[in-house]
Amino acid sequence: FDEREVGLSSLRRMYEAVVAQQDHPAAVLDADELLGEPAAALRAFCGAVGLPFDEALLSWERGPLPGWDAWGGWHDGAIESTGFAARATAKGALERAKSTGLGPKADAEVCAAAERSLADYEALFAKRLRW
Repeated sequence: FDEREVGLSSLRRMYEAVVAQQDHPAAVLDADELLGEPAAALRAFCGAVGLPFDEALLSWERGPLPGWDAWGGWHDGAIESTGFAARATAKGALERAKSTGLGPKADAEVCAAAERSLADYEALFAKRLRW
C-alpha cells in the first residue's frame, strides 16, 4: 500500500493542470464538508461552475449503479444510502489507519502512506470552496 493508492498526489497534479489551463481556480469540495453540509456545499459548487442548484441533488433512490458490481463490496455504503450523511472525518483517518487491525506491517504501510499524502491533502483543502 502506498500513497498512489490514496490518490491525493494525482488529484493535486490534476488540479494544478486544470488551473494552469484556465483563468480561474478549479472548484474543490472537501468530502467531509460535503457530507456535513450537503445543501450548502452543493450550492457553492453549482455557483462556482455556473450550474443551477437543484434540491434533487441531495437525495437519490437506494441501489447500485451500472459497473459497481465489478468492485465487490466497495460501494455497499453508497448502495444502501438515499442521501448524504456525515461520517468520521478524513482528519481522523490517520488515527483510524493506526487501528485498522490489518497487522503491524500493513498498519505501518497505511500510516506511512497517509502521512506522505498529508501535504497534498492540505494543499487541496486550502483551495476548497467556502460558504
